[in-house]
Amino acid sequence: MLFIEKNVVNLQSKDTFPDILQNFWNKNNLDIKPPLDKAMYITNDRSQIIAIAGYFRNIVKGIAIDPEYHGENLTGTLLTWALEEIKQNGYTTTLIYTKPENIGIFSDFGFSVIESTNNVVLLERGKPDFRDYLRTLEKIKAQNNINKASSIVVNCNPMTNGHLYLIEKASSESEHLIVFVLEEDLSYFPFKFRFKIVKEAVSSLKNVIVLPSSCYLISTATFPDYFLKGLPKEKVHSELDIAIFGKHIAPSLNIIRRFVGSEPYCTVTSAYNESMAALLPRYGIEFTIIERKEHKGKAISASQVRELIRIGKIDEIKEIVPPATFNFLISDEAKDIIKSIQTSNKRH
Repeated sequence: MLFIEKNVVNLQSKDTFPDILQNFWNKNNLDIKPPLDKAMYITNDRSQIIAIAGYFRNIVKGIAIDPEYHGENLTGTLLTWALEEIKQNGYTTTLIYTKPENIGIFSDFGFSVIESTNNVVLLERGKPDFRDYLRTLEKIKAQNNINKASSIVVNCNPMTNGHLYLIEKASSESEHLIVFVLEEDLSYFPFKFRFKIVKEAVSSLKNVIVLPSSCYLISTATFPDYFLKGLPKEKVHSELDIAIFGKHIAPSLNIIRRFVGSEPYCTVTSAYNESMAALLPRYGIEFTIIERKEHKGKAISASQVRELIRIGKIDEIKEIVPPATFNFLISDEAKDIIKSIQTSNKRH
């Protein structure tokens, strides 16, 4: 009988992982990056790691088994632990981010493929699922009589006049414009506030529909690299996110064009734009870059707004954000956010 010992590590709010975990992932050719909530690693009778898995929210990542121990049902042990943890945290759907060669293994546990690339696959189990999400988009398409649409995906952390300019310009060139606001809550400004501000700021644009992005578009499941600071371009992997959008989300809303703003500052977003320019035409989607709106000779950015918040120059922000954003910033609801910005230095 195989002797094993299970070890659980809390990784919440960790920017790096313990060497014992990172080394095993590296040994198994897995590029696992934060965030993770927890990881379980299994050791043998010589205290050597032979298997590992982690999860973040409802996403299982980093499952790796020492080849010498294949066939010992260690995947089942790890997955049972992760699924129970995720269930206890209140989620009814679980996603797995893994290598394509593992599809058969996880299919045996009831997971189905959402999308795959040459290097990675995203699988799902539970309800509501990806098909339910696409049906919701189909209903929105029917309710709004969308024949041809354009789209923009924004984080708006917080919304600036640059975002508003991009939306107004795209709106003027589109029959319908779908604005997806990132639902992933890894930003200083929580989604509920970002979504509310965007809706208020574009309320006069009658052909604009503002939607949550869901976990299927620029999320820690589809594009985890987006949320990492200072990642070199060659390390940014966005193909899975683009494939999900191009093959599934865009057809559900008759999206034929995607707008982005030019990106002079962030290497991750710039790499994402380059990948979209190369890949979206394969799905019949036109890709359009709009030059950033400038203020005093400099492209307006949300990071610029956050820097002004950080140094306490709130009044100067008024010149580069819509009234909806500024009114929020001077409200009681923004006090904790402002305090967080002034005391930390994360990317988003």
